[in-house]
Amino acid sequence: MALPHPLLLSCILLLALPGPAVLMAGGVTFHVTNKCPFPVWPAVAPNAGHPVLAAGGFFLPAGQSKRVGAPATWNGRLWGRTGCNFAGTDANAASCLTGDCDGRLACNGSVGAPPATLVEVSLHADQSKGSSYDVSVVDGYNLPVAVWTRPANRSGDCFIAGCAKNVNAVCPPELQVTASGGAGKKATVVACRSACLAFGLDAFCCRGALPGLLQLRVRRGRRHGALLRAGVRGHLLSVQMG
Repeated sequence: MALPHPLLLSCILLLALPGPAVLMAGGVTFHVTNKCPFPVWPAVAPNAGHPVLAAGGFFLPAGQSKRVGAPATWNGRLWGRTGCNFAGTDANAASCLTGDCDGRLACNGSVGAPPATLVEVSLHADQSKGSSYDVSVVDGYNLPVAVWTRPANRSGDCFIAGCAKNVNAVCPPELQVTASGGAGKKATVVACRSACLAFGLDAFCCRGALPGLLQLRVRRGRRHGALLRAGVRGHLLSVQMG
């Protein structure tokens, strides 16, 4: 399976969330838009105790949008899958180049395989508790993703969060996930692994003592350290919505 186009900066998966004024007990609507020049298969996985939305995954052609309803107290994650083909007969084989969930279109609550850019959402009907969202590359990167609220509130607490750069274009070779470009064509970088996923070391996985993490990050070089720092920043980017 190969992507029909290289990943461009014009490619982005957009998620619009309801702003504080419309976050009500009756439920909310996520607007998922595919701005990429190729199809994307968005997937959704709830946190424990929360329902599965949209069967856990769906097909979204280039330039199209889909509305996904959710309870006003929903918690979970969303991500985009790329290069999917669900026509295979091997039930145990991955069907997507990135973000695959057990080879199924409808993930039904299963978490996708990293690396994949994640949107993490925590909603509360009670505005005094505050709802939050973030875009995380702590598990790696596959697509540019951005999130904002409807109506837009860029001057307040709810502003656009995202990773809109093409990280695949600058991914170090040892972190790259590639796919065949076809006969006579160069392989395409379809995702960028986190340093934790690539090496499995405590220092890159935020395990163990912090001094050891800092020392090993320096020894491993600036490239891996930069990716680690970007992942941690993305994971901690939590913006209050109310």
